[in-house]
Amino acid sequence: MKNSIDTKEMQRRLDEMKKREDALHKPVKTDKEPQVYMRYTHLGLEFIVVFLGFLFLGKWLDEIAGTSPWLLLVCISAGFALGMYRIIKVANELSK
Repeated sequence: MKNSIDTKEMQRRLDEMKKREDALHKPVKTDKEPQVYMRYTHLGLEFIVVFLGFLFLGKWLDEIAGTSPWLLLVCISAGFALGMYRIIKVANELSK
């Protein structure tokens, strides 16, 4: 009687170990390619940083040269253009 209980217990443990082993050998699904929406999240931040950098540069240059608001407007336009250029360039590279 004791022997049959031990056999059942051993069989249960063996089945449990097989399940664990199967789980270990099961291929892990890894997504090396980030989700589509995550690929483009840095573009907005990059645009804002470039735009604000040129904005502050224009403001600073206007204070030094006393040409307010002309250098500010030129730098804002340049910052916007450069930011848009970077967005288009990176988006084209990522879509390939």
